[in-house]
Amino acid sequence: MTRSKLLCCFLFIPFLLNAQQPVTITEGHRNSYPSVKSKFTYTALGGKQSASASGVSAAKAEVARFNIVLSADGLDVSGTAISKNDLLSGAKLVAWSENINNLALASKAGTPDTAANEDLIKFVKHLLKYWQINNCKQQDISGRNYTFYWETWKGWICALPVLQDYDSSHAGSELAREALHFIKQVYKYNSIHENPYNVNDLSYSTGDFIYTNTRFLFCMAAFNPTVDEQIADYIRIQRLYENYAKPRDGGIYWGSGIWIDGTFMHHGSVHSSYQYQLRQWIDDMWKMKDTSFEISLDAYNHITKAVYTLYLECTDGKALGYTIGGRSPLGSVHNWMLARSYFVKLIKLGGALKGDQEYDPVMAAKYNYLTNTTTFPVHAENLDGFYQLNYAGMGLYRGRNNTNRWVATMRGLTSNNWGAEFINGQNTFGRYQAHGVLEILYAADHVKAASGYPDTPEWDWNVIPGTTTVHHWPDPWYSIQVINSSSFAWQKKRFVGALSNGKSGIFAMDYEEDPRNGGWGTSFTVIDNLKFRKSVFSHNNLMVCLGSDIQSAPTSNRPTDTICSNLFQFVYNPEVTSRGLYLNNSSSINSDIDQKTSLSDGNWIISPAGTGFHIPSQAGALRLIKGTQSVPAHNVYPRNSSATEDTYAHKMVSQSVAKAWIAHNRTKSSYEYVVVPGTTPADMQSRVVNFGSGKGIYSILQQDSVAHVIHFTEDNTSCYAVFQASSALPAPLVSASKPCLLLIKPAGDSINISICTPDLNPISDASRPKGWLAGLSVISFSIEGIWQLSGASNNVAVKNMDATSTTIEVDLQHGLNESFKLIPKATSIKPMQKNESQLKVFPNPCESALYVHDDLFSYNEWKIIDISGRTIKMSKSSINGRIDVSSLNPGTYLLVIHSPSTSEVKSAVFVKK
Repeated sequence: MTRSKLLCCFLFIPFLLNAQQPVTITEGHRNSYPSVKSKFTYTALGGKQSASASGVSAAKAEVARFNIVLSADGLDVSGTAISKNDLLSGAKLVAWSENINNLALASKAGTPDTAANEDLIKFVKHLLKYWQINNCKQQDISGRNYTFYWETWKGWICALPVLQDYDSSHAGSELAREALHFIKQVYKYNSIHENPYNVNDLSYSTGDFIYTNTRFLFCMAAFNPTVDEQIADYIRIQRLYENYAKPRDGGIYWGSGIWIDGTFMHHGSVHSSYQYQLRQWIDDMWKMKDTSFEISLDAYNHITKAVYTLYLECTDGKALGYTIGGRSPLGSVHNWMLARSYFVKLIKLGGALKGDQEYDPVMAAKYNYLTNTTTFPVHAENLDGFYQLNYAGMGLYRGRNNTNRWVATMRGLTSNNWGAEFINGQNTFGRYQAHGVLEILYAADHVKAASGYPDTPEWDWNVIPGTTTVHHWPDPWYSIQVINSSSFAWQKKRFVGALSNGKSGIFAMDYEEDPRNGGWGTSFTVIDNLKFRKSVFSHNNLMVCLGSDIQSAPTSNRPTDTICSNLFQFVYNPEVTSRGLYLNNSSSINSDIDQKTSLSDGNWIISPAGTGFHIPSQAGALRLIKGTQSVPAHNVYPRNSSATEDTYAHKMVSQSVAKAWIAHNRTKSSYEYVVVPGTTPADMQSRVVNFGSGKGIYSILQQDSVAHVIHFTEDNTSCYAVFQASSALPAPLVSASKPCLLLIKPAGDSINISICTPDLNPISDASRPKGWLAGLSVISFSIEGIWQLSGASNNVAVKNMDATSTTIEVDLQHGLNESFKLIPKATSIKPMQKNESQLKVFPNPCESALYVHDDLFSYNEWKIIDISGRTIKMSKSSINGRIDVSSLNPGTYLLVIHSPSTSEVKSAVFVKK
């Protein structure tokens, strides 16, 4: 048997070992195939049409270098051996593909170059021969970057018609088939034949595969031996696109994809800057529109959710938070990932999928709002409000004050979702990139400038808005540099994320520094052992920010370091140098200042972006700076423990800046402040009288290591960030069995409840590389009052009742919330104590007096509980059969009486007219 025959058998064994994904070919597929095929040809994908004389000469010289001799029967070659290292070099394979491309084009020219034709045959045979001899594998190719995949296919696909002609004139030759399988192997073509598909299989679950490989698979499929084989593989490739669109329910370390909540991950954490991968998905599926190869509606919905979520993160589709930029955060603030044209194309694709419409009307209404345009002839859907994205450890608050449209991004890192990526000389100083960020971006023509973000990737990396960090002095850069050449930022805790009830929301973070950085080993030159718990309560276009348990225990003596909670950093650009900075009055600060103010009295600031901050009286100091700062770029090197401040001295950039932070005392600290986006000095002066706990807008009910709890007065909303199990939470909540977030809001006689845990409860999963599966969390909470469920899913159940409270058990997973209603339970109360029973009361409903008909004791303890679970009236004296209820507001109440002498408890639900 000739070597050529052996090569053919060797190459095709993998196909024989795989169980094929079954397909059904319809007449529709046959009819659609020619038009779809035409969109993925060598020419349609950008292959060049002619070769230059110099290119052909260079290709011939490369062939001559190997001294290749073709056998008499044309089935084998001999010549200079090719090393395995060369064959597995991505750069070599690209260069050889260019040589093959030039030789093939010269062979097919109007005046064919017969020498080029002969060199092409010899060169292809020689490369394939030594690929086999050296037992080369696709996965061992080095330097497989984007350019490698965008270029390598060209020469081989361009050459196939020439190789087919050669085979037809040489009995026993299968050179075209061998070449086709080689290039299929390089592009992992066999992934489409996996059975069953596994969404976590990194053979094809990475977004890089969609972005770099998949479109070329169509071109390769068109050279299969029969039309039916070609069509069948087209169907399989289309299924691969659909498979990629399926949401992931956990982490895949090196994979890409869409999480259940619509956020986009790459390298195992949220990484929106990689969402450009969806461009290729949209472009390729657009080519399938109105054919039998059209993508499924489910796949469209999944991809649309991801694009919609990206645009939720952006201001008018233009910019998104620094914190989710991965390894190049400031470079990723601008939304270059998915231009509006891709979103528009996707919405039009949805129209076709939803019934031969011009566009998807639901997404069109969202698009008009998100881009602040009238692109589609529908009314924009108002999407102002709060959004929870817990796979990303993130909350978003969208709103508008006056004419200002803004997006507030809150984000943290966990033990399984990193907060920053440090790779290949990028993001040297991004240590604090996700330390409880609260950054606010405004809609504007120059959104980065209007929001205070620099045009170039430099700013004070210690002062990330909203974060709690350690300002190291006198070595601010040496101390925060990442010394590993490739690593990520992790912490010890898992409780980071948000809860929304639509218009309001909570973000909370429990942080403890991990010196080993998730197992990567020490990543920072200074270990601070920083800890904090923080929360942001968003409501009615303002945000109340609380912190507690803020402390640090550095491994070395560092008396000049300061733990700080950063408010803002605004780097002045030429477009916004006139923007004012205000402190406690309506006169703008026009000169440079570096001011440290005690926080014993209340203070307010307005940043040059127009964001207001009110800091009530508390311990610590307010540091406000306006002037020039000297800072390094994100990619300054060297990155190692021997670097000093002098290492960076000649690599610094000067910027005009305004920035502010709260400097905490060295003991365990806390903070409270209010953020008002898009405000003015007059607005702040009129509103600050109502800012602060108990001053009219909100009251802080708890702020400690157990929980942060706020009650908003205007619409009676109670917000809980519970950091650890507790049986003594402020009313109306009584207890919670595990850390969770809750929003409780009365609505008439009922109560609306939203609950989630942003702890994804990651469980190790061997089926996904270095990955995890989001586990189930079962949480019980007790609330004052006697209630029954309304509108609850099967994940929610009443677990218990007693005379004064109801216990609810909720199954939570994926960081998603459960929202339901509690309505008064008017039937008898479930007995929980001996001799417990229902009281008889009349009239019911009542007006000014409620009469109790029972054999009562002379003296009883009694109380009246309102619909939100609050005890509003109580006494330890005899009721004598009558209770004055004239002071009660109309509504439903619970009366509970108790005899201390016999421990008997009785209760009744009544209505006050």
